[in-house]
Amino acid sequence: ALFGGIQLMDDKKRKVTARRQSARQQVRQFVEDVQFEVGNAMTTQIRDLQRQLRDEFTERLTELQATYTDTAQRAQQAAQAGQADVQRRAGELDGALQALTRIDQLTRAGGAA
Repeated sequence: ALFGGIQLMDDKKRKVTARRQSARQQVRQFVEDVQFEVGNAMTTQIRDLQRQLRDEFTERLTELQATYTDTAQRAQQAAQAGQADVQRRAGELDGALQALTRIDQLTRAGGAA
């Protein structure tokens, strides 16, 4: 009876030890599964965030490029219009100078006669 009781206690200790070890292993497996899922979720979130940022910056850069291209074209048109204006005004001044020179010549010729 004494040996039977000792064997029962040893058997019980073995079963408790086996259950504890099984519980530890299950907890370890659960923690690994949770870490894996969290890692995948974080990776997906980071990838989505990077994609959103890339798309947003691409859109803004496209807008800026269009704005600067438009501004450059307007500046170029204004410069060309300014140059045409200068040439037109120079032509008018040349015409006025020729008229004044002609008047001067006529007045000198009329005063000498």
